[in-house]
Amino acid sequence: MARERKTGLDEFTERLGLRVGSLRAQKGLTQEILANRIECGPSHLAKIENGTRQPSLDLLFRLAHALRV
Repeated sequence: MARERKTGLDEFTERLGLRVGSLRAQKGLTQEILANRIECGPSHLAKIENGTRQPSLDLLFRLAHALRV
C-alpha cells in the first residue's frame, strides 16, 4: 500500500500543533486551562496539538495571546 504524501499545509499543521503543545507545557498549563482561556473545547485544542485540526485565524490569535507569543 502506498504511503500518502503530506502537503506543505499538513506539515505546517503538525509543526504548529507541536509548538502549541510545547509552549503550553512550558507555561505549566493543562489543555483544559488553555482551552478555557481561548474559549474552545479541550478536545478541539487536543486535535490542534496533535496536528489533526487546523485552528481558525481567530483561534490562532487567541492562542498567541494566551501563550504570550
